[in-house]
Amino acid sequence: MEKKDDENKTQRKGHFRMVPQTPKQIKQNIILAIGLVFIAVGIILAACNFSTAESANLRPAIIVILVGALFLFFGLGFLRNSFIVFLGFMIFLLGIPVLLSTLEIIQLSPLRMVPYAMVSAGISLFLVGLYKFRRVRSSYTFISATLFVLGVFFWLFSTGILKFSLTTFVSRWLPLLILVLGVALVAVFYVQQILKKDFPYFEDEKDEILDEDSEK
Repeated sequence: MEKKDDENKTQRKGHFRMVPQTPKQIKQNIILAIGLVFIAVGIILAACNFSTAESANLRPAIIVILVGALFLFFGLGFLRNSFIVFLGFMIFLLGIPVLLSTLEIIQLSPLRMVPYAMVSAGISLFLVGLYKFRRVRSSYTFISATLFVLGVFFWLFSTGILKFSLTTFVSRWLPLLILVLGVALVAVFYVQQILKKDFPYFEDEKDEILDEDSEK
């Protein structure tokens, strides 16, 4: 019994946990691989249909998307590691703007990649939270929503949809943003005092985190 307990603790502490490749698991991995390939091919073909470019070198974009799919395949099918799954989602989603840029549907530069990276990180973190806990967790949702909103906000400036510059916006609206943030933090403090909860965690989430820490 003690040996089994030690082995279980070692597995929990390890960064990677290989999934036993039973006949059932192998069939599931085959389905996963086919599904990821179909998704990647579908995205590429759909983007090509909306492209007006006569010829384009799709190899870099396809490589990025396939690398992301590969990370997802190993993360979901073999390692069951949340960080690998996060990287897979992140790389896969970043391959989409690269593909759209290659097909001349959007204009992309290193600076304009920052908003796309923030949006991709927000979506990836939310999906990893669902994968890891099998339900929506407020801690993951709060951070992912913040990244997503900030990414969209910077994207509006980088694409020129908002006609004035980011520096003009910050100089004009920064005092109001600071005021709103201060009011929001005071409101959070007030809610904590009434509901006795620690933002951004719900009470049951806090208990789960404490249980996980006590096991390590």
